[in-house]
Amino acid sequence: MTAKPKFEPRKLMEKAIEVMRQAESKAEEENQREEIVLSEYEKTSPDVLLADLSTDALKRYHSFLGMEEPAGSPAFHRRLQQQGLLEETDAKWVPTGFGTLLFGKHPRDTIAQAGLLGTIHYTEGKEEVRDFDGPTVLVSHCHEPPPALSEIGFTGESRVRAGN
Repeated sequence: MTAKPKFEPRKLMEKAIEVMRQAESKAEEENQREEIVLSEYEKTSPDVLLADLSTDALKRYHSFLGMEEPAGSPAFHRRLQQQGLLEETDAKWVPTGFGTLLFGKHPRDTIAQAGLLGTIHYTEGKEEVRDFDGPTVLVSHCHEPPPALSEIGFTGESRVRAGN
């Protein structure tokens, strides 16, 4: 016959206290964890204000989103905040680096490498370099539209160029 284990309230209480201490310690560690930042562009810059963003770029993006509320509305600003493009600081909306890259009137003023440099390679061998400065969401509107594909000799065949 097997003896029943002896009920020891003191040991049970000591074990419960140990489990509670471990849980409190783990909760404290989680509270002390640093925020993970994947990119410097997630942060705001003290040099950039909401007024430094292009109204045209914001309107174009607002139209793209298809929101019913106006472009300057709290709902629109909240949407940009959810996308990591604005932050609310001291009851003011401030662009993050990503917001500055997408909507900034002059993003290179605060982010030196902002902008887009592109080279168009035409079929007859001609090349055209374009430097797109300003709000990235307006890149397709910075210069005259590119020629139609048929005008530059596009035949529908695709070529892949290997290497640089």
